[in-house]
Amino acid sequence: MNELLSSLFLGLLSTAFLFIISLFLTIGAKTVFNKFFYREKVENPSSTQKKVKRTRKTPNKNSPSVVRSIEIDPSTVDRIYVKKAQ
Repeated sequence: MNELLSSLFLGLLSTAFLFIISLFLTIGAKTVFNKFFYREKVENPSSTQKKVKRTRKTPNKNSPSVVRSIEIDPSTVDRIYVKKAQ
């Protein structure tokens, strides 16, 4: 019984230790990778680029408007086909 508890404790302890080691290795590798391969670009606020104002798009007067409701006479219509608009 004593051997079972000691092996259980030793197994949990080694699993936790390996998890902590892998966590530190992963964070360290990610930090080194980001430091050497991803350099942040510093933008100069006094650059010659100007902000472009976007104009609103006005709806086309010739385009069909969305129909919210329609009336259908059931005596004259057998089936209704609906095409999904994109």
